[in-house]
Amino acid sequence: LAPLVKKVSEDRVLEMVD
Repeated sequence: LAPLVKKVSEDRVLEMVD
């Protein structure tokens, strides 16, 4: 579960940067 949450969090950051 942790790895999944980490991936989603990273995706959110990338979306914000973009």
